Amino acid sequence: MLKKPWLWMGMFVFLLVACGRSATSAPVVVTDDANGTTVTLQPGQTLVVRLAANPTTGYLWQIAEVDRAVLRPLGEEAGYTPQASDGARLGAGGTAEWRFEAVGQGTTVLTLHYLRPWEADAAPARTFTLTVKIAP
Repeated sequence: MLKKPWLWMGMFVFLLVACGRSATSAPVVVTDDANGTTVTLQPGQTLVVRLAANPTTGYLWQIAEVDRAVLRPLGEEAGYTPQASDGARLGAGGTAEWRFEAVGQGTTVLTLHYLRPWEADAAPARTFTLTVKIAP
């Protein structure tokens, strides 16, 4: 007979909850290839956007459009990773990363512009658009 059955039952419930959360809370990662597509997230889930960038040219990705009541940015750009190469080339590009959290139900369009911030009247060099649906 099992000693302390309440302990085993508690561990079983904990594992069920943990397994259910890990499937929902696993971040969804998108790259340049997802431009113009749609992704579906669960409330609380994280969206990671990784886009080619080269800050040495003065160009940066900036949020142009998003409904923050549906998809909340987790700060400014989350990081930049230089392109891996045998000889670290000066001025080589890399990948910019943005993180967002699904905070409300509904649909929003996430638009990022690749531009030089001081060129106020210039059109973006590139645009990344993603439709994000937050499932109930």
